[in-house]
Amino acid sequence: MKIPPPIETDRHRDLARRVEGALKSWRRFLVGLDGVEGAGKSTLARYLAWRLGMPAVHTDMFLVPNNSKPGASKWLEYRRPELKSVLHSRLDAGKPIIVEGVCLLHTLEDVGLSPDYLVYVEEEGTDPGPTLQNMHTKYTEQYTPKKRAHEVFRWQRPVPEA
Repeated sequence: MKIPPPIETDRHRDLARRVEGALKSWRRFLVGLDGVEGAGKSTLARYLAWRLGMPAVHTDMFLVPNNSKPGASKWLEYRRPELKSVLHSRLDAGKPIIVEGVCLLHTLEDVGLSPDYLVYVEEEGTDPGPTLQNMHTKYTEQYTPKKRAHEVFRWQRPVPEA
């Protein structure tokens, strides 16, 4: 099975150039992608990983299952030691990495890191899902990720051709 190329628009290419410009040389550098669930963070992370030749870590891979009830306001729970190990092993080797996830600044703080370049991802028409609404509201008030971001990447997924 052939894997299709990632979504690539002029906006995607421009972002990749800006991240590459901020990186300047291959070094310890953490690119963070934050936003609500379903905003396209994973899609953008895959694109940047492909375009910039660096790995992307999806924090969803480290989630502790079934730790949150709909409408709960507590934070998502991650397998912290594993996530911390993966991120620190790459960064401690002096290499760049991309990490994406919901409430990313809180998650990174929890593993002793902060992004060198933060992108807040918004897909037109996407709001936090009902399960994470309370948590995301609390997170936005406490961490102000959109204000702290180096840029807000607002986009709309292309409609698939029939």
